[in-house]
Amino acid sequence: MELLVRCREESIEPPTSGRCDRIVGAALHAAEESLTALVSSRLTVESIERIVALVAGADQDDAGPAGGTGDTGDRAARAAHARA
Repeated sequence: MELLVRCREESIEPPTSGRCDRIVGAALHAAEESLTALVSSRLTVESIERIVALVAGADQDDAGPAGGTGDTGDRAARAAHARA
């Protein structure tokens, strides 16, 4: 594990196993958030609208005849609008 190698290089006591898991988990989450922000910042308005339409259509397909909340498209559109 790179974290343990880094600790050895820095001559510091490595964290406990549970702490290592939390550190690695936090780093993975931060990287995922950063990548998501980068990708979403590159989307055009047209692309966002098409994605929203696709998600809204998928929700209707998943809901079937019983219906669904129908608010996923609205949430995505509001998020896209807020980001623009």
